[in-house]
Amino acid sequence: MELTIGIDVGKTGLDVYADGHGVALRFENTADGVALLALQLTRWREEGHSLSRILCEATGGYERGLTEDMAAHGFTVEIVHAVHVRNFARACGQWAKTDRIDAAMIARYGRTMPPRPKVAPPSPAHRDLRAMLARRDSLIAARIAETNRLDKRLPDIMRQSIERHVAWLKQELALLDRSLRRHVEATPVLRHAVGLLTSVPGIGLLTAAIIVAEVPELGKAALPQLAALTGLAPWNRDSGNFRGKRHIKGGRAVPRKALYMAAFASMKHNPQIRAFYQRLTIAGKPHKLALIACARKLLGFLNTVARRNQPWIENPTCQT
Repeated sequence: MELTIGIDVGKTGLDVYADGHGVALRFENTADGVALLALQLTRWREEGHSLSRILCEATGGYERGLTEDMAAHGFTVEIVHAVHVRNFARACGQWAKTDRIDAAMIARYGRTMPPRPKVAPPSPAHRDLRAMLARRDSLIAARIAETNRLDKRLPDIMRQSIERHVAWLKQELALLDRSLRRHVEATPVLRHAVGLLTSVPGIGLLTAAIIVAEVPELGKAALPQLAALTGLAPWNRDSGNFRGKRHIKGGRAVPRKALYMAAFASMKHNPQIRAFYQRLTIAGKPHKLALIACARKLLGFLNTVARRNQPWIENPTCQT
């Protein structure tokens, strides 16, 4: 019998449902609890069951320990988008929501929907890089929030407090950027991957680090698929004779933002992107639309560089 395993991950517990077996179990979200889960999956295998897929939702970080511990026990856990599973549940007429129901819907989603391209689980170096980038985003958000507070009329004591905090945040950002650079330079696999991407004019170390950390599919998938993953694919909105405007939607916000900002730098440093942008604007395309198209073309360049495992050349042949 083929089993699809759905796991609803909570802060303290793991609700597990085996679609095809109809069994619901619960384990603690600890190393010992995951070991017991792995033991149960091993027993099902020994009984002749085939484990087609094991899935869980992204839950703000609680799933990381599960995926890492399961990998140590020889099981690969796919992380699926919570919104996709919730929409799937509604499409199935399932409006009730409990941890056990969520586990069952995750399993049913895995049995019904095709899997995404498989990528190797992140190495400790990649996980550390992602953690540094997440911390950097948090510091930037805090700096922006504090800076915005300075626009209001404040007592001197509050203004001075905010200014000290902003200065501290800037100092922490500078320290973190240096640590990030040292981490990349000290890790051969990261140094090689980031070096390949920064060979593309307009791509700096930070943008390259974000792409390496957040888009592991780079070099392994086609550009249309990568554009959809990063939210740079224009989606149709047509019905009958109506032809709506194309919009980008969804995808991974962090690499999309990085590529969008890199498109600005590429106007100055990358002749192909500059010529592409000018062609679009002369044809009457709005500025923002042209920039998104440039970001998507940059993604195509990066994908070609990663796939060929060779630095940038002047006129790369890649999907656009």
